[in-house]
Amino acid sequence: MDNKKKNILVVGGTGFIGSQVIYQLLQNNEYEVYSFSRHKNSLCSSFVGNVMNKTTLDVVFKSIPIDVCLILYGLKSVADSSQISIYTENDLEGMINILNVCLDNGGTKVVYLSSGVVYQSGIKLTETSPTESNSLYSMLKLTNENLLFWYKQHKNLNYVILRIFNVCGFSSIGKVSNDVISLILNRKKLDVYGIDYDTPDGTLIRDYISVQDVANAIVCAIDYNNSDIINIGSGVGYSVLEIIEIIENIVGIKVELNFLNKREIDQPILIADVAKAIKKLGWKPTKDLV
Repeated sequence: MDNKKKNILVVGGTGFIGSQVIYQLLQNNEYEVYSFSRHKNSLCSSFVGNVMNKTTLDVVFKSIPIDVCLILYGLKSVADSSQISIYTENDLEGMINILNVCLDNGGTKVVYLSSGVVYQSGIKLTETSPTESNSLYSMLKLTNENLLFWYKQHKNLNYVILRIFNVCGFSSIGKVSNDVISLILNRKKLDVYGIDYDTPDGTLIRDYISVQDVANAIVCAIDYNNSDIINIGSGVGYSVLEIIEIIENIVGIKVELNFLNKREIDQPILIADVAKAIKKLGWKPTKDLV
């Protein structure tokens, strides 16, 4: 019986999601875990570097035979993705560096964190629902997905693409997302973009999923043997005003709202169908928003 542990490299290992993934991986004796990030991760063996530096990446892959590379890094703000040079260099060129170094050193599989923002507006969005590049952020996510299709076809690099919906919550090591509750507790006014969408109360509807459930899905993807795209969400949608009301009731603070014009980059409704994740990964969301 082969008891060899799998070597897992987490690119973006000090981020909100990456650090939670490492925490969960370390609870399992099947894995040796390594972090690659701009900062040192105190939880595991750690390499400090930038994905733009291919030489630094090459040192990592040459020193350790990586079985699965988790690509969890990336600039995350959809609104700020108009900064074309920063986003393309970091998210696209960095991705190409990772894939090439992985292949050059015998790597055969990656797990890539894509996003639910690649979809056109809809309820119960499946992995075959129409996509749309309505922002640079979503365009880069789709471009990287297409890169993985190409690398699979021409280089035999296996992949699992996880399209993650709105990540929220509190991680096991104390990291907190930049979510609505954080903004409410630290600002006098909360910006609300758009009050005239075609939704019941006129505000955006999103699918919120806890960081712990997202990390669990990523861990499940490590041992999934097919190259595939899989949605990760709660399957439930809440509007912006519903979220604000929930938080007001929890923290006992009446929120002052600043209503702004809606943004062209925002789809009115994004709610995942997670049936494929439940069936293929043996995963399901465990935490409710309320």
